[in-house]
Amino acid sequence: MLDEVDLTHLQFLILVLSAWLQNSAPPVRQSDIVAISGVQAAQVSLMVKSMKAKKLLTQRTDKDDTRVRHIELTKAGIAALARATPVMGDLQRQLWPPGPETDALLRSMQATAERWKAVKP
Repeated sequence: MLDEVDLTHLQFLILVLSAWLQNSAPPVRQSDIVAISGVQAAQVSLMVKSMKAKKLLTQRTDKDDTRVRHIELTKAGIAALARATPVMGDLQRQLWPPGPETDALLRSMQATAERWKAVKP
């Protein structure tokens, strides 16, 4: 499904998390994406590299700690996310139709997001 917008599922996930973090808790550290997603750091690093090549995001080294990498969505990344979101929305509606189970899942996801906000320095 995401191939029609030239993204992999993991690239979409990184775009979503980056956008959310950019809006709620900038700057976005690459390690934040790893921590929230549960995806291995090496895999996120590979995806970030490929997404930089596609000009979907930029990456810079922290001025105070050279081990820390900050990522930021570009205009192209925001546009890709805008194209991909309806595609993923359609898929999610197919996988999780409205009902009590989906409501419980959404409440759980919201609670996880709130816990993350409380923990992030």
